[in-house]
Amino acid sequence: MLKAAISHASPRTVRWQDLDPICLDRWFPRDYQRHYMSQLVGKGGLTRRRAEYFVRLWAYLWLKYQLMLDRGISSPLTELNIPEEFVSCTHREAAALFYADRDRGSHRAAGMMLDKLAHLGLICKQFDGNTVCIKIEPIPSVRALSHPSQRQSHRIEALESRSDDLSLVRG
Repeated sequence: MLKAAISHASPRTVRWQDLDPICLDRWFPRDYQRHYMSQLVGKGGLTRRRAEYFVRLWAYLWLKYQLMLDRGISSPLTELNIPEEFVSCTHREAAALFYADRDRGSHRAAGMMLDKLAHLGLICKQFDGNTVCIKIEPIPSVRALSHPSQRQSHRIEALESRSDDLSLVRG
């Protein structure tokens, strides 16, 4: 597992040694996670818990992929993209991601959850002889999301009887 060395890091940039699965919320806040989860729950048999685990795994793999390519990442991360390659993720890392704030969960349980996510078609897994490598599959229903607190405002205008189609209004 990657060791956190937060005291040596810049507060705005993630470095390889800063990335700890337990501290994912620092780099990808819960409100952003919930926003992605809400887009996924109920689609293709995805429960709230599985959606939560998938979003956390996706964020972790995206951060890890960016760091593998030596790209700087500013925190907090506000948008997820799909890594172009397989990214290594041990069952230990997955367990830390999935069960960080719970007293339950093991490496074996995390491995079983990865199998469920693969069965649902959300991830593709490969075993390289030492560790599991995971690739996030494209999800057509999830698009780049804006900040959850940014809401679009809509203004209702008065009907213009000469130009508006009233048959739509009457239903």
